[in-house]
Amino acid sequence: MAEAHDFPEHLVVTSDRMIQGAVRAGATVRSGGQLTVLGAFLGPAIVEADAILMVQGSFNGEIERNDGALLLYGQVGFEPRAGVGRVAVGVDSLITTSRGAFRLAPDGDLIEVHGDQPAGSFNVQTDKVCVYVEEEGRFRAGRDRNSI
Repeated sequence: MAEAHDFPEHLVVTSDRMIQGAVRAGATVRSGGQLTVLGAFLGPAIVEADAILMVQGSFNGEIERNDGALLLYGQVGFEPRAGVGRVAVGVDSLITTSRGAFRLAPDGDLIEVHGDQPAGSFNVQTDKVCVYVEEEGRFRAGRDRNSI
């Protein structure tokens, strides 16, 4: 059952926790834990080995350290860079970077969304994700989220 709450302080999660609302100051997910946020995540994300941070809604946090896995769906603020770790993003999510706004296609390509064009319909998939591959600096074609 999800906790409905707005968290203004940095959270430290040691087991499984589900939040419906906003995590405004980021979170640390300890080894063996999983934090699921249905809403907004802001602030630094620290994910230890064998831990998972899943956000369905809006992710605009900085990936400070990711030794586990991040699963992101919806509107995702993401700067491709070395050291982001395992990041999977739901197909059809809207990804914003310093280069602009993009829709994530099923093949991993980023399709630019122009400000003077309607964004169209976004039907974010929660069962299919694309995985960011640091060595290539790009997302790889969609996979089943359970294989991450």
